[in-house]
Amino acid sequence: REIEAFMEEVERRLDCLLGYKRLLLAKDEQITALQTENAMLHIKLAECYGNSKRLRNANATLYRLLADANKSRKSLAPRLEELEFSIKILKEQLDILRNVVAAFLGELVLTSQEIQTAVDGLAEQATSYVISERVAAETDRQLIGMQRQLAEVTERYQVEKSRRKSLHNTLVELRGNIRVHCRVRPVLPFDEVGDKRNEVSSLSYPVVTVLDEETVCFRPIRQNVRGELPPVKMFEYDRVYGPDDQQPTIFGDVKPLLTSLLDG
Repeated sequence: REIEAFMEEVERRLDCLLGYKRLLLAKDEQITALQTENAMLHIKLAECYGNSKRLRNANATLYRLLADANKSRKSLAPRLEELEFSIKILKEQLDILRNVVAAFLGELVLTSQEIQTAVDGLAEQATSYVISERVAAETDRQLIGMQRQLAEVTERYQVEKSRRKSLHNTLVELRGNIRVHCRVRPVLPFDEVGDKRNEVSSLSYPVVTVLDEETVCFRPIRQNVRGELPPVKMFEYDRVYGPDDQQPTIFGDVKPLLTSLLDG
């Protein structure tokens, strides 16, 4: 709609330009007519001068012709001035019209360029719209394919999950549902206790010692009522962790139990 309105405005301006051109042609015709009339008057004036020369020998005729010539000259002088003034005005108007026409032609060229740019932009938009539709269609096809693959992968995952859960629970049952683990922490400075008389403490003489992954040795440091140290005791567990064992090691052993717990 904007382009149609713009084209109507261009046509209207073209019509105005044609009107200016017609007016310019009319002014040119008027100038030509005035110039022709001026030339005729000059011719008549020349004829009067010629007649005055030819009739100079006849006094009465000469005076009469001179009087007529003077009258004609006096009567034509204002007319000539008017014609010259009119020609000057017409020339000025002609220059103005030429400037207006030149400016209008410049605007018309710019307007044509803007119209061409708008048309090119619309063509590019139409092309990009067609390409976008094709890309959208291809994307929809790819999305449908990915949804199908996702559904297949989800189905296989559920099957594998159920299978893994069953196998894991079987493994946990084979290893035993109840297991006892023991972890021995390192000796700390505030653990210094013992018999001050014998200067025996847990810092220099550890009470609990890890023998292997399943056995712990307990060595008492306090004497009984008879003044004797109790005998050394051995304890066995499903798994024993020493002071140097880190958290990842312990988590690796209890991970199957936690997994079975989360699976229900």
